[in-house]
Amino acid sequence: MARPLVLPLVLDRAADASLSSQVAGQIRDGVVAGTLPVGARLPSSRALARDLGISRAVTEQAFDQLTAEGWTEGRHGSGTFVAAVGADSPDKQELDPEIMGSATVFTDITEQCAHVGELHHALDRGIVTVANVKAELGDLISGRSSGRSSHDEITIFDSTGTALQDAAAAALTYEKAIASGRGTMMDFFR
Repeated sequence: MARPLVLPLVLDRAADASLSSQVAGQIRDGVVAGTLPVGARLPSSRALARDLGISRAVTEQAFDQLTAEGWTEGRHGSGTFVAAVGADSPDKQELDPEIMGSATVFTDITEQCAHVGELHHALDRGIVTVANVKAELGDLISGRSSGRSSHDEITIFDSTGTALQDAAAAALTYEKAIASGRGTMMDFFR
């Protein structure tokens, strides 16, 4: 899998040209000059926006302009990861169940997700079976299963939550707050 390039773009916020035009122009100039190889994978709009300190809308506009002009080929959604963490009861739902049928699905606890998670809704509609779940989180962490298998793969993590995850997240947050000297110590047992 090819890694995206790091683009040495320099933006001039005082220039007459918009930021998106500057981004598109510098990428176009790099292709023409040969410093940006034809077929090279560009960074995602999100990563480029972060690196340049601009909004993602600006980089999306630049990429759209380059695609419309024939300089780039867009692959929206390639390598997409969806963390579905809000469906913790049978009536809650965040995703259209159809997406579960076209994605690689991981769960925190498959049996629990089959009853209350996003997986539950896809199972009820006959879109997937439990066998479509690639792995549970514990299998990924322990190395018993692998994660994403290709750059283009769409993966969904269906998390209905466990007390152990909640406790681990709380402990980590507490430790980071103490280490950074942030937060306020509260005595709840007075």
